[in-house]
Amino acid sequence: DKGALKFKCPILWVQFKNLDPLIDSDLGFREIQYYPNTLSLASDRGHQIALPMECNPDMMLVNTSLLRQEGIPIPDESWTIDDLYTICQKVSRDKDKNGVLDQFGIYGYSWEHAFDAFNVEILDSEGAFQLHQDPFKQAITYLKELKDLHHGVEPTKEDLDSGKVAFAPMSYAEFVTYNPYPWRIKRYSNFDWQCLPMPANSSNSGFSGGSFLYMGISSRTFFSDLSWDLLKAFCCDTKNQKEIVFNGLGISPFVLDESNGDVSLYYEQIGISSSLIDLIMRKKPRPNIEIDPPADLILDSKIKELIENEDDIDLSLIELEKELNNE
Repeated sequence: DKGALKFKCPILWVQFKNLDPLIDSDLGFREIQYYPNTLSLASDRGHQIALPMECNPDMMLVNTSLLRQEGIPIPDESWTIDDLYTICQKVSRDKDKNGVLDQFGIYGYSWEHAFDAFNVEILDSEGAFQLHQDPFKQAITYLKELKDLHHGVEPTKEDLDSGKVAFAPMSYAEFVTYNPYPWRIKRYSNFDWQCLPMPANSSNSGFSGGSFLYMGISSRTFFSDLSWDLLKAFCCDTKNQKEIVFNGLGISPFVLDESNGDVSLYYEQIGISSSLIDLIMRKKPRPNIEIDPPADLILDSKIKELIENEDDIDLSLIELEKELNNE
């Protein structure tokens, strides 16, 4: 449709209706209900084209049993990537003295996690790759340093499950699945653990990684008002947003603060604090990255090569940037 706004999905371009006129004319819609920046992820050229319905942010699993055994204090919620590295350095060791590491600092920490920690934005405002930048280089260097702590031995999922790893990224959905009884006894049952926010370069920086579910209205609809009412029922109704928290695997994009005692009680019952949820949700979400599959595969493989090899990072990033931008 002429003038339709487009939202890029993994498979196709979906044409969404511009919600601005509906929002502006609806006195009951309150932007302040939402966590900061959750609305901005679904905007196109300054126009709102979808509303957030459910969030599944990344968190960090902390093996508190292992840290206590090593005499290391549990980090607080304001910890940073420097704290993460220091603890990984202390716990990564050969406990049985056979010459091979059998206790590890971290498992499953990807370059996407590191990019979130260093606020790396891969694309510029025009959609071109911008790889030769300090945050990008810092993230790659940090990943290499973390990898070097394991001396060539890669921890496995079995190592994590058996309590031999101190940290591992975990989504909120995984937490809800595996932390409450009785599922807790089926996995991670032989050690105590808790979750913290993903650490960033500093306590007040870093993107919030994870996935976000949004809903919009087709630009072809003949029933804008009815569609808007239905969209609000899913995304703007406090009762329904609470049901997402109580019966789903995600976090509401609504600021369900301390006045919502039932929400706080629910979080307490499943083993997490509402203050931790609030802290995670107030981080700026990871920017939308619209990368075509061929370029995405090249980017992923080249970054992994950079982490594995001793190639010059500056030169490699310049060459990779040119390749991805077809220069």
